Amino acid sequence: MKIVKISEHGHREALIGMALSYYHEGEDLERWLGTRDLRKLAKTGAALIRKGPDHGKWIRAISTWWLITAPRFWWSEADTYKVGTVALSASTMHTLAKGEVTPVHFEGGGIAPSDLERINMAISAGAPIDQVKALLPEGYLQTRLWVANYQVLRTILHQREGHRLPQWQSFREAVLSQADYPELLK
Repeated sequence: MKIVKISEHGHREALIGMALSYYHEGEDLERWLGTRDLRKLAKTGAALIRKGPDHGKWIRAISTWWLITAPRFWWSEADTYKVGTVALSASTMHTLAKGEVTPVHFEGGGIAPSDLERINMAISAGAPIDQVKALLPEGYLQTRLWVANYQVLRTILHQREGHRLPQWQSFREAVLSQADYPELLK
């Protein structure tokens, strides 16, 4: 499993959005924004996050983009978190039959030689793609560009803490080590 953060944006904007709770209609918005101390807002925002997702909703405006290569069995669990995420994947439909499948295409290289031979024989025989895909074990790796906001990441990190699949611990460690503000996710 490989997890690389591509981009992260919206920190300042999220804090401004949070501060709007204290903005009075009719005030000069530009002047009002200019008087905001973002460091002070960040401390207030962190306290709000600890009160729960309703109070910490401002972190939904912080977006992250990740390039994740993970086995199919992990992706099926990650699909639990469909709200607030977008995924664009490498296409097995267009690429699976383009060449030989090798152990490197599977989590930890784990595929029985007989299964690998069966997949490659189907590819070389020109079997329909749905039949080739049906032969793939759950350890087959797929890469996706995965987009999630900080609230989704925070939820995942809390719900998957101590999960028995080691891939979730890898995901948690990667997110916390690569996020710009991991303290908002804890």
